Amino acid sequence: MAAGLVVLTGPNESAATHSNTRLYSITACERASRPPAVRCPCSSSSASGRVGHHMPNDAPDPFDAPGSLQRTWSSVVDREDYRDDIARDLDRVARFAWAGAWEDLLALAKQPDPQHNIELVNTPRFGTRSGYASLHHAAWHGADRAVVEQLLGLGAWRTLRTLNGLLPRDIARERGHRHLEDLLAVPDETRWERADRIATEGLLHAVMQSRLTRHCLDGQFRLPQLGPLRELDSTEFLWSSIPGMYGGFRLKWDDGAIVMDSVSRMYEGSEERHRVTPNEARIVKKGWGAPTFVIEPRSTS
Repeated sequence: MAAGLVVLTGPNESAATHSNTRLYSITACERASRPPAVRCPCSSSSASGRVGHHMPNDAPDPFDAPGSLQRTWSSVVDREDYRDDIARDLDRVARFAWAGAWEDLLALAKQPDPQHNIELVNTPRFGTRSGYASLHHAAWHGADRAVVEQLLGLGAWRTLRTLNGLLPRDIARERGHRHLEDLLAVPDETRWERADRIATEGLLHAVMQSRLTRHCLDGQFRLPQLGPLRELDSTEFLWSSIPGMYGGFRLKWDDGAIVMDSVSRMYEGSEERHRVTPNEARIVKKGWGAPTFVIEPRSTS
């Protein structure tokens, strides 16, 4: 089963699975009882997912480092949830990458908005069966080093995995493109590090699924991977906007754990902060109107 690709189905549909998706059934959602939309007064910067004054501030905020920079993770899978111009750019980048048309791809991806460029080079094709983004295609084709260096300069992630769990480095090795191995190099995982990564991502996605279910969202979402989070430096965080949630998730790797803020402007006081490790997902801050949700630690017996 591919990690990180989640389908939220309607309230009368049952849960099921197949090779590339996990179907997650919303059974407790009653749209008729959904409260009317209200503007969340948490903060003036709610569009970026920042938590506001409903949460206690009794510890240093990992997102408030001087000069913090946002990096974009696209959780959107459905073309209809993109603006037409962005969907068109994503289609073109995917087509150029598949064909190895690097000059065209790089010309399109070098736009004035760096966040849009990061999204372009790290988002797979709509309806993908592989999960390949630009750097995976470059590794498959054995692109020139200069091309890979430019993709990395645009924000392509070395640690982004395909739906089968392959890194760009793995694809270059399989294809015999040794000239790219040093550019795409990432530390090899030990058996225990791999287990911790899978456990942490599983708990993170469980919390995100709960939040999406709470907001009665149907559809398919591509949830964040741990690798790109760990690739960010101390001043950077990952923002994932969710259509229909009027908000999204803000994530950061902090001292061996993922810190995640979630907020929806539809519900006053709905913001939460979780700290996710391989063993537990713990609520560390909570808006006054947020529901209680706890993931129990794994058994160590």
